[in-house]
Amino acid sequence: MSRNRDIASFLGKTEAANTDNSRLGRVNELDSNLVTSIVDSAYIILRDRVRDSSFITTIIDSSYVTARASSFDSAAAVALIDSSYVRLRESPAAAGTDSAATINIIEDELSTFSVGDLVGADGNPGDTLISDGDGTATFTSLGGRAVEFKVTYVDNGAGTASVIDSVQALPAGFTLDSQGDTSLIISQNLGRSVKDVTFNRYVSGTLKLKRSDSADLVTYLVADRLNKFTLRAGTVTTGADSAQYSYVNMIF
Repeated sequence: MSRNRDIASFLGKTEAANTDNSRLGRVNELDSNLVTSIVDSAYIILRDRVRDSSFITTIIDSSYVTARASSFDSAAAVALIDSSYVRLRESPAAAGTDSAATINIIEDELSTFSVGDLVGADGNPGDTLISDGDGTATFTSLGGRAVEFKVTYVDNGAGTASVIDSVQALPAGFTLDSQGDTSLIISQNLGRSVKDVTFNRYVSGTLKLKRSDSADLVTYLVADRLNKFTLRAGTVTTGADSAQYSYVNMIF
């Protein structure tokens, strides 16, 4: 006999006979012990439509999930997301940055790179950058700086020596302040005084080196010693032929 019939028999009527939903008569009083003996947890679970987590996990456990999960491991991922897949989704800026493109980028950076930006100050031409031992560096003058420029001459009339006509190819940072017949006043930005002067002068179709024996070949004002000098460079000093030229070689 079913549980429903048990309850109906106990109440004195069957569920089938109670078609008008009339109040069922009670033979005995119902107490809690009697009810729980009939309507127990098994009775409720059989008719329950709400399931708690414990009930769900007894049905849907890890084995249940694993059996229904697709097999997608690292090998499967690599097979789908390969280098071609990545390239198709690269941004235009990042695409095609191969070794040639990388070299072009580096060369562009180097073309505008300034050591002064790195150490915080520009040195003088010819200076050497020396580490200070604390992560910084300083430009220092360790040795001589050689420069060269050309002096041309023009005849100044019969029986007289040629005079200076022009000064050509002055180095960067050098400025011709004034020019006389036999001397030049030149400003320079090396921050050094002149140490030596020689001349490669034109003589009979040949350039010949000469070291001048003039005692006053180079002179300075005291305040201008490191940035301006007066140089004797006429043909008497250089030994060049009349109306020719001489290369001036200077060491600072």
